[in-house]
Amino acid sequence: MQVAFLFFNWILMSNVAEKYSKSSVNFSSVCWAFLVWLFACCSVNVTLQAQEQAPQKRFALTSGEMGVALNIVVYADDAEQATRAIAAAVRVVRECNQVFSDYDETSEVAKVSAKEGGEYELSERFVELLVRSAEIHQATDGKFDVTLGPLTRQWRSIRESKKMPEPHLLEETLASCGFSKLQFDTVTRRVTVPAGMQFDFGGIAKGYAADLALKEMAEAGCPIGLVDLGGDVAVGDAPPGNAGWKIAVAPLHKSDQLARFIEIANAGVATSGDTEQFVTIDGVRYSHILDPSTGLGVQRRASVTVRSENAATADAMASAYSVMSPTEAKNDADSKAGTEVLIQYRVVDEVENREIERVEELRSNEFPEVKQLEPKN
Repeated sequence: MQVAFLFFNWILMSNVAEKYSKSSVNFSSVCWAFLVWLFACCSVNVTLQAQEQAPQKRFALTSGEMGVALNIVVYADDAEQATRAIAAAVRVVRECNQVFSDYDETSEVAKVSAKEGGEYELSERFVELLVRSAEIHQATDGKFDVTLGPLTRQWRSIRESKKMPEPHLLEETLASCGFSKLQFDTVTRRVTVPAGMQFDFGGIAKGYAADLALKEMAEAGCPIGLVDLGGDVAVGDAPPGNAGWKIAVAPLHKSDQLARFIEIANAGVATSGDTEQFVTIDGVRYSHILDPSTGLGVQRRASVTVRSENAATADAMASAYSVMSPTEAKNDADSKAGTEVLIQYRVVDEVENREIERVEELRSNEFPEVKQLEPKN
């Protein structure tokens, strides 16, 4: 193409030479201007080709935010662009922490969750996540509930003391929870919180923050990125030369090796389970994931991995599916477009008066292919 381009311009220049030889215009000046223009065109062409062929570089950051590990990977043209993108991502994660942390007494959640209750004007992010939480609460028949703050705090004490509270105390705490007790207006951004109610966005806020961080990186010119916030993962376009990002599938038992993965792009993934956080009281193992209908920690041993259109939805649905039975969770995911689930759960068989444990697995019809890591030589 470049040879044809030069040949065309040689013919054009010959015609110009013939024309200007019959005029009084300085032909040498015209030739010089034409050569400069021709060189500039070739230079622009070469530069554009070089830019198209130049591969982006991989940059990464590991730190701690929102009480968990934050891992960011981004592909950028240079270190300056990567630094801007990562800085924007970290900034928005910290802003989310200022809104949704229930450990920080200065956060918006802490202020709205005052024991005496009252009417409050909410920030746009608080309203957005409250609305999304209400939608998921309804879609899961109440299995996901961000109004369980009083129960969450009670169970933190239970896990420390390893003692169950009196039944009437548990019932009183449960009675102060429930979306139906809330009154909020999305237009005025005002909410009326009854006395005793407290919010707990722990099952959705990190996924939401990961989504916002990924969006910030894309707006900074880096659409190829990954944000992992404590296991709640948001991914953008696939890395160069790959079909997607390789995301490990967490095993049911902590001692098991991370040997399997899924490959995804422009999606969110989250895993919930009691592998890390649980308490055993009187021989019964309770997860940190609470069942809104009983106020107790889930007793079923399971690891639930959800892939969805974004990390916030994956985060919330992983919590909800941990409360459901494996079959109920699979059927629910099959009925929802854009949400898939993989459930690994423990089954105990009695064989000759002995308990033998095995791991069963269920996955929704559209869950991504689970691949095995190749052993290293």
